[in-house]
Amino acid sequence: MAMIPLVLQEAAVGVMLGCLLSWPFWVMHALGCIIDNQRGATLSSSIDPANGIDTSEMANFLNMFAAVVYLQNGGLVTMVDVLNKSYQLCDPMNECTPSLPPLLTFINQVAQNALVLASPVVLVLLLSEVFLGLLSRFAPQMNAFAISLTVKSGIAV
Repeated sequence: MAMIPLVLQEAAVGVMLGCLLSWPFWVMHALGCIIDNQRGATLSSSIDPANGIDTSEMANFLNMFAAVVYLQNGGLVTMVDVLNKSYQLCDPMNECTPSLPPLLTFINQVAQNALVLASPVVLVLLLSEVFLGLLSRFAPQMNAFAISLTVKSGIAV
């Protein structure tokens, strides 16, 4: 019975480390979803077998890009170093109590960073929508919807 609190402590530390180390990938995934939502490409969403969720193509692309950058810049070495330091900060044989406010702050930061990274692309997509609206007003014979899919896909990439 004395081992149950230690197992729960290690599980809590593992969940926190997993969240912190997954943070860049979650931000890039949210960024891709926001961009695809703004460019109207949510119809092309598919089931991602790696994550097990319904995701968009831009989110998959940005998630793979983040993985390449992570691996190229020594992310695995950093991950092992963080794991080592976690054992120094929260010794498995002593009591260490994690708290909820840092986790809520973490979730807030993920959402903020995704919006900050997506805002330039969303602004350009909004401007393209305005110009396409003017185009449809002055040239009604052109199909603005068909043109918008091509223009927005080019802008998003």
